[in-house]
Amino acid sequence: MIKRKLLGQHFLNSKSIAELIVNEAKISKDDVVFELGTGPGILIPLLCEKAKTVISVDADEQLT
Repeated sequence: MIKRKLLGQHFLNSKSIAELIVNEAKISKDDVVFELGTGPGILIPLLCEKAKTVISVDADEQLT
C-alpha cells in the first residue's frame, strides 16, 4: 500500500497497537463509532466487536 502525501496518510499496520487503541477508547455495546480515515481497515473488526454500529469513511478512493 502506497501512502499519498497529498492526503497526509499514515497507516496503522500493527494489530497489537490497534487492540490497545480500541481498549483505551472504552467503547460499549451501545456506542456508535465513526472512523474517519479507515486506511487498510485494521481497526474495523476490533471496533465491530465492541460497538453497536461502526461507520467508516476514507477520502482515498483507492481504499474504498
